[in-house]
Amino acid sequence: MVKKVVHFKFNPYLPITETWIYYQIKNLERYKPVVYAPYTENLDLYRVDKIRTVRYRHSRQNEKTTFIERIAGALYFNASSVFFLLEDRPDLIHAHFGPSGYQFLYPAGITKTPLITSFYGFDVGQLVKQSPDWMDKYKKLFFHGKLFLTEGSHMKKTLVELGCPEDKIVLQHLGIDLDQIRFLSRTLKED
Repeated sequence: MVKKVVHFKFNPYLPITETWIYYQIKNLERYKPVVYAPYTENLDLYRVDKIRTVRYRHSRQNEKTTFIERIAGALYFNASSVFFLLEDRPDLIHAHFGPSGYQFLYPAGITKTPLITSFYGFDVGQLVKQSPDWMDKYKKLFFHGKLFLTEGSHMKKTLVELGCPEDKIVLQHLGIDLDQIRFLSRTLKED
């Protein structure tokens, strides 16, 4: 039986600046990927076999919404995510970026699917400084999440300082496909 992993991203799948996420999905060998995202872009560059559209709000994230619209959007997101998870039956969920992990806590909990969250930078340092309410949200994520992936030891240290148990953190260095980058020999100028 083929194992499945859901890759969830609270933002679109996939901006040109986030190629490392595509390579994590594309290079899976033991798991069949299913992508969940609120909307898509660049599908001609980042093809996957199966994408599910799960919207948090009826409008895009940067548009103003009323309190009722936000509640309705959250209910819709959770209901549709749980429905898709029950249909897809993944063995685990991999949320890309801390806010994505937090947003998927409820659907993962309802379906009892292990939640792994990758942190990439902004979500660890800048976001918490800009919006201190993320400290409480991350405490919930760290308690309920199964595992947390970081690119390096500095980010691991930062996650621990935010309250993540060190034994739940694994370093996962992001690789580069060297065949995609043409080598150019360079020489230093005297000046």
